[in-house]
Amino acid sequence: SSAQQRLPFMAGVDKGFSMQGQVALLRDSLPPERKDEVVGIVLQNSPKHCRNLFDIQLGARFPIAPERNWIISMLTAMCIDPSTGNPPNERDTRQILDRVISMAYTANAEKSPRRWGRGVVPEVDTALDKSGLIERYPAHWWDSSTWYEVRDLLFEAGFVKEAQLAQFEAVPELADMTTFLNHEDVQSAYGRVQRDGSQELLLEYLHRCMTDACREFKML
Repeated sequence: SSAQQRLPFMAGVDKGFSMQGQVALLRDSLPPERKDEVVGIVLQNSPKHCRNLFDIQLGARFPIAPERNWIISMLTAMCIDPSTGNPPNERDTRQILDRVISMAYTANAEKSPRRWGRGVVPEVDTALDKSGLIERYPAHWWDSSTWYEVRDLLFEAGFVKEAQLAQFEAVPELADMTTFLNHEDVQSAYGRVQRDGSQELLLEYLHRCMTDACREFKML
């Protein structure tokens, strides 16, 4: 459609505030009833802007290759040694992170999926009631239902937004990484590897980096 009627879609991500100037310019050029066509958000390191870096495309239980590579890159960046600008033992670090990511998704999807519970996400509860899904299964089924199962039910019923909210609860989180770094399989394979140029064990270093990231980056 003509820009006289509606602006074309455009999204921009900027490290800094120059995009905010463009947003202000566009908003000032529009009449009051159309100013909502232009939105600018300054990302804040706070829970209200939280975005789980382990979230994947809706409906999936495991990340596809681009998602997986991005997650590995993000975790690797959290482990960079400031003195060198690189993560220690780059090959080992990447292999370890790749393994714990696989373990986390497998645990949440197959071995110990997170159980659904009423009251955790009110929007999901409302959708389950409104759709009649809550009455479709007996109480004992809901007592053992998982967030992935609830997600699939909501999506099939047409509640896409609520299905996405359910998936947010189902996928792994950054805080889970420390648990899998301590897993016996990881400890057996990498427990004796020392960090380059140090006597510190590499797994202890990675554990510390993940813990620090959880504390420092509230948006994750």
